[in-house]
Amino acid sequence: MREGQIIVSTVVPMKRRNKLFYFSSLGTGEEKSASETVQEIVAPIPVVTGLQTIPAAYLNNIDAILNLDVFVAGDDEISVSVISKLIRDIPNLRPLKVGPLNNSKFIESLTSLLLNAAVLNGLHDPSIRIVPWIPRDL
Repeated sequence: MREGQIIVSTVVPMKRRNKLFYFSSLGTGEEKSASETVQEIVAPIPVVTGLQTIPAAYLNNIDAILNLDVFVAGDDEISVSVISKLIRDIPNLRPLKVGPLNNSKFIESLTSLLLNAAVLNGLHDPSIRIVPWIPRDL
């Protein structure tokens, strides 16, 4: 790896028991995200986490109209901005910065929640879009 590179971690550590999915943090008894583990391995190259809640089927279909949000976290603000711009370049994806890399465990754990919502409610490829609680025109 070289200076100037950024690693984007899309990893979600999880286990499946019966038909449900469970987030499984990495590490030895410590609640550590996959992205934080990657950062320890590749330091000083910055790691940005994101895209975990976007179903692969959507990203594989170049004609898909996504209209989805992507949570992005990282410790290096420049790297987060670079990756956010790349995400914004994908039509109808909106990157949302959610803070430092240690927030990646929350992003990663959303994937198992979305998969369980799909299994238990008959949904196909659920994802996330953040909408305002109160309409702007009120």
